[in-house]
Amino acid sequence: ADYNTFGTFNTGKLRVQGVELGVAGNVTDAWSMQGGVAIMKARILKSADASINATQLALGATNVGKTIANFANVSAEFMTRYQFTDKFAMGAAVKYKGKRYGGQPDTAAVYTYTANGEFNYTQPVPAYAVGDMFAEYKIADNIDLRLNVNNITNKHYYLAAYRAGFFLYKGDGRQVTGTLNVSF
Repeated sequence: ADYNTFGTFNTGKLRVQGVELGVAGNVTDAWSMQGGVAIMKARILKSADASINATQLALGATNVGKTIANFANVSAEFMTRYQFTDKFAMGAAVKYKGKRYGGQPDTAAVYTYTANGEFNYTQPVPAYAVGDMFAEYKIADNIDLRLNVNNITNKHYYLAAYRAGFFLYKGDGRQVTGTLNVSF
């Protein structure tokens, strides 16, 4: 890939390695579950290093080997659903995203070097877990009603931090939605 010396485009070559595991199935005729976990590691293999200042370069700083911005090494999701009757079902889901560090897209996460050459990622975005619930009711063969409650605990969490940490993307607060589906 081509470089942009101002660091506003793809910085070179990235690698993501890891494993993703998923499972889905029925525990009983009425109870189903699905879920998955991804454990990965992202590294910059080749970079224009445009974001490094002269002092950092003197200390041997480089984006090569650093993680990419806003990348979580661990993420997981799990959902379960129980069919109480032919017409009524309820379920819940949990989403987890591990700690990551802010920065410009397609570059290394923002970091600094201390005077003795130790490097530290800055602009941390904390890990979070959020729970959702839903209920479904079949009114007729062609009409069903669904109620969703997302982020049931109204947890404050952040999805990403961009650029030099000047702003964070905040996750949605508690949200309740109802949906009426009519098919014909």
